[in-house]
Amino acid sequence: MNRTDIQADVVSRILEALESGQLFWRKPWTVHPNAGPLACSLSSRTPYRGINQLLLMCCRWKFNYQSRWFGTFQQIKQLGGTVNKGEKAARVIIYKPVTKKQKDENGDEQESKFALMKTFCVFNAEQTTLTNFQVNEPEESDNVFERHEAAEELIASVPCEIKAGQSAHYCPTTDEITLPPRHRFESPEAFYETAFHEMAHWAESRTGFDRKIAENSYGFGELVAELTAVNVMAQLQLETPQTTLNSAAYLQHWISNIRKDHSVIFKAASQAAKATDYLMAFVPQADAVPTVGTEATPAIAVS
Repeated sequence: MNRTDIQADVVSRILEALESGQLFWRKPWTVHPNAGPLACSLSSRTPYRGINQLLLMCCRWKFNYQSRWFGTFQQIKQLGGTVNKGEKAARVIIYKPVTKKQKDENGDEQESKFALMKTFCVFNAEQTTLTNFQVNEPEESDNVFERHEAAEELIASVPCEIKAGQSAHYCPTTDEITLPPRHRFESPEAFYETAFHEMAHWAESRTGFDRKIAENSYGFGELVAELTAVNVMAQLQLETPQTTLNSAAYLQHWISNIRKDHSVIFKAASQAAKATDYLMAFVPQADAVPTVGTEATPAIAVS
């Protein structure tokens, strides 16, 4: 098969899987116990609620705090820690019930109740000496899992910035990709497929794709990125039945109207082909990788 045939085969199989109606996407990596999407209180061990959750999510985003734990100066002290010198607190809100007694126009005493809004300061665990509440990942090892030589070469050759974090995403503002550490992934293939998905987002603006003008722009952008990832996986001989099914489930999750209009996935496939060619062009010798139907390139263990 040539490159076009490989991509057409991938799209065909994904459509078949989509129509089965039995797909469920799984996140192929785990998260550190002290990470997670919701900000939590060191005192109650429960997530903050309402506006405070939003405020602390913004705080974590602004300062790139990986830990989900926040506490007041006194709460941190009670746990045996201290706040690092020069750290600034985040302000959150608390509503305290207040009861006030006053006399009405007839001289009768009336009781009124209301909530008084106050602010208090909290610090993220990463601003303190509480290391047991921080995200301390072990130093990346070369032999976490077997590494695929061609995939490693592609990742090293594409000039995108990749940093470690607890989620996988591309930030257009900073033009950076964030990936969980390799040991958090369930398999080498899961890591590579996730990496290529985010690299596809990085390639969007570089291949003339403006998701703002696409119908269902967010979902369509995810569709393009996932198809790009499975195309690259197929060309590098890294595709597995599990990654293909998980990709199909991911697409089903984002694009509910694919079954109604199959042209959507083919439009996305066309754009994904551009992104695939763009990424693969950074490693010209990748064209020599065996095509589907021949013996796969063996994984290379790096010691």
